[in-house]
Amino acid sequence: MTKEDFQAIFDDMEEELVKHGDLERIKIIRNSEEMVGAEVGSVFAVFPNEKEAESAMRALRGRIYDGREIKVIFIPWEVYENDLKFTL
Repeated sequence: MTKEDFQAIFDDMEEELVKHGDLERIKIIRNSEEMVGAEVGSVFAVFPNEKEAESAMRALRGRIYDGREIKVIFIPWEVYENDLKFTL
């Protein structure tokens, strides 16, 4: 994926995610960062609480983005922070 592709994904996801709460961060998996089943282009969003994260999950789950269905899962903060080895 190109730098422009990543920026487009970031902009689109940010626009949608901020509708559901106080979005703290977005992390998009880039080339050579694939791990734990997260392929290039996978998006991780951090919210201050589960209520806002769940709202975003419900809104995005099953929607189509760039011809592909969005798949959404909740990752507890402890797993995200301790087991995923990329930086935000």
